[in-house]
Amino acid sequence: MSSGNQLVCRIEKDVTTAEADMYGRLRAGALINLLIQAAIRSADELGFGLSYLRKKELFWVLSRLSVEIRSPFHWRDTVIIDTWPRDIDGLVYLRDFEARDKDGNILVVGSSAWLAIDKNRKRPTLLSDDANKIFTRLKSKLAGPSVIEKLSPTTLTTDYQRTIIPNYFDFDLNGHVTTTRYIDWIMDSYSVDFHAAHRVARIDMNFLQEILPGDRIELNKVMRDSEHLIEGILVHSGKPSFRARIIFKKANK
Repeated sequence: MSSGNQLVCRIEKDVTTAEADMYGRLRAGALINLLIQAAIRSADELGFGLSYLRKKELFWVLSRLSVEIRSPFHWRDTVIIDTWPRDIDGLVYLRDFEARDKDGNILVVGSSAWLAIDKNRKRPTLLSDDANKIFTRLKSKLAGPSVIEKLSPTTLTTDYQRTIIPNYFDFDLNGHVTTTRYIDWIMDSYSVDFHAAHRVARIDMNFLQEILPGDRIELNKVMRDSEHLIEGILVHSGKPSFRARIIFKKANK
């Protein structure tokens, strides 16, 4: 566990049966949840977590995410996650991740982009100058890509389409669909046989517009060999809520 106000926060977690898939691998959604929980812990320890933001009438929103899974974690594995605030780019707060096994091997690396949203104006803003100094001390410490890619809409013919109606447990404390559910929706669009033969090697996601109770999502997917492009469209507006690119590898690689 991390302690004090260190810039690098470490958490350790054993993979449980609830977090593993049928083949004993840590589910992609569960992995992303561990990274997000580490980010929440880090923000709390640095003094800029949920309690601080609520006083300022702000809340954190994940805007973009890129995660490379070099090798999957499995049931009963110990996942050791390091995360740290890397830099500020305009109004965007960048945060990186590394996840190791108990032998110190780095199995997962990632970068994320966060926005501090003004609760009343629904617009991103910056924290105080003192807070921003903390978020820019580790500019040279990179785990994932230095620039998190903005995904473009695909113009290719859709290979798969389904409508999703979010349910009660899809929503978080802010009343928005929680990040991990996007991943779960995407993974649920593949067959058991596909998951048996493939594993996730990389996830890139852009979160474009919040999904609220009562919204319906049209999930569209284009599959190009190992690269699959996914877009979630809000049915009531026709606007994209999220975009994702998933890279798969053969399960034994």
